[in-house]
Amino acid sequence: MTDKENDADDNDLDTLYRAVGFIVVQWGQAEQTLDMIVAIIFQDFGGNKIEKQIPIMLKQKIKYLRKCFNKIPDISDCKTTGNELLDQFKKLSEKRNEIIHGAVSTTTSNNGAYSFAKIDIINEYHHVREFDFEINQFPKLSEDLVKLGSNAVKLANQLLQINQ
Repeated sequence: MTDKENDADDNDLDTLYRAVGFIVVQWGQAEQTLDMIVAIIFQDFGGNKIEKQIPIMLKQKIKYLRKCFNKIPDISDCKTTGNELLDQFKKLSEKRNEIIHGAVSTTTSNNGAYSFAKIDIINEYHHVREFDFEINQFPKLSEDLVKLGSNAVKLANQLLQINQ
């Protein structure tokens, strides 16, 4: 491999690492805002009557919030916006989980794509699944993650306004 090829691979790998880091940071911001939404509803809108314990895992948060939007009259104006946000979280969590819980299985790209391996548990057995993450997918994914965070903040602010 020539120095030029090594430099190209290093640049691609740096781009991959930056993309993964961005996904981690941006997801953290979005999910932390979702936690705030859960807390507001749980503490201020009677959500503690729907579930006795505040949900911690994403799937439980989504399920809980859907129940709340359906059952709590004071937040019924947020139902459509809230459910759209939860749909975004569900959709983006799949790609996020693949990348964050997967492992890079090659340190060189194949036409801008990196191979990952992910262990899934299916019927109590571990299965290794391979997939590619194409660097050219990142701009759209980053845009979607920023939008997710922004929409979460808007919903949190809407709930705070209702509660005043």
